[in-house]
Amino acid sequence: MNQGVVGMIANPVSARDIRRVVAASGSLTLNDRVSIVLKILSGLKAGGVHQVWMMPDKTGLSDMVQREVNRGQAALYKQVKSKQSATKKTDEQQGFPELKLLPIPITGTDKDTINAARECEERKVSAIVVLGGDGTHRLVVKHAREIPITGYSTGTNNAFPETIEPSLIGLATALYASGQIPKETALSPNKLLQLRIQEKANSGAEGKTAPIKDIALVDAAITSDRFVGSKAVWQPDTLRAVYVTYASAMQVGLSSIIGLSTPVERTEPCGRFAELSNDAGASFLNVPLVPGAFLPVAIQTLSTLNPNQPVAINYGSAAIALDGEREHIVEAQDDVTLELIPNAFFTINVEACMNACAARMLLRNQQGECDA
Repeated sequence: MNQGVVGMIANPVSARDIRRVVAASGSLTLNDRVSIVLKILSGLKAGGVHQVWMMPDKTGLSDMVQREVNRGQAALYKQVKSKQSATKKTDEQQGFPELKLLPIPITGTDKDTINAARECEERKVSAIVVLGGDGTHRLVVKHAREIPITGYSTGTNNAFPETIEPSLIGLATALYASGQIPKETALSPNKLLQLRIQEKANSGAEGKTAPIKDIALVDAAITSDRFVGSKAVWQPDTLRAVYVTYASAMQVGLSSIIGLSTPVERTEPCGRFAELSNDAGASFLNVPLVPGAFLPVAIQTLSTLNPNQPVAINYGSAAIALDGEREHIVEAQDDVTLELIPNAFFTINVEACMNACAARMLLRNQQGECDA
C-alpha cells in the first residue's frame, strides 16, 4: 500500500430516489456535499495524508472541490510566506492534501463508483473514504475489498456508515493511512452477506453457467415486486424475508424490522433473518422502513443466521434487494443461497483512532509555538 495516499469516492447523487416522494426523506445540495468533502480533506491533511485520489463526476462536485482546494492552498502559501514564526509542523497540518482526479470514464452511473474503486485498488491507496448511501459503500467493498474504508452517510436509509463529524473522519483515516496508528488499533472487521444465484434456465446441456455472485453489507430482502424501477424497496406488503448482518433499534430501513424485534450487534459473529407473511400467526410491527414513515410489517418467524453456513432462498419468482435496492430477479427454479461471511472486510474505527491520537498526543506542536 502507498502510505499517505488515500482514495475518495463521493456519490454526487445519493439521497435522490423515490423515497423523497413517498415519505419525508431529506436530501443534500451540491454545496452541502462540497462542504463535507472539504472538511474530510482538512482532516486528512492534519493527520499526515499528502495525496488524495478522488472520483470525478458529471455534477460538478469534484470540480468544485478541486477549485476550493487550489484556492485554499494559494491562500495558505501567502499566509505562511508572510508569517515568519509559522512552524514546519503547523504548515504540514494546515490546508489540504494534493488532490488528483482518478483517470476513469465518467458515465453518471454506478459504473463510476465501480471503476473508481478498481482504480484505487490499482494505485494501492492505503484507505478509501466513501460518501454515499449503503449502496455506494456496498459497491466499493465489492470491488476493492482488500482496502479499508471509512464511510460518511449522504444517502437515505443508511445503516452502514456511522454518523461522525467529517473532519474527524478525515483525521482518523489519515492517522491510519500515514502509519501513525497500527492496523491492530485502527481497523475493525465486518460481516457481509454473500449472495449466490445459479440460474437453471440458462444452464446449457454441457454444464451450468457461472453463478451470479453479489454482496450486501447490512441487509438482503426478498420481495415479490419484480419490477426493479427506482430500485428502492419501501412497500411492506411485497416483502417475503429480510436477512441482516447486524441490526440496531437506532436504524431505519429494512434492517429496522429485525432491529426493533431481535437486535444483533456489528461485533456479534451471527446475523438474523425474518420471514414475513400475512398468514395466521403473524405478528405486526410498525417500523420506519423509510425516514418519516412507520409502516406495518407482518413477522412470521425470527431466526439466527449462523456464519459460513449457506441458507437456501426458496420464495419462488422474486426480486432480491441488497442494502435496500433491488438488484437481481430470480425464478422459482433457480438455486439461490445467502451466506454470512465474518471478517470479510475492514473499516477504520474512528473512535479508536481518535482515542489513540489523544493518548499519544499525535497532534501536539512539538516546537511549542501557537498558531496565532
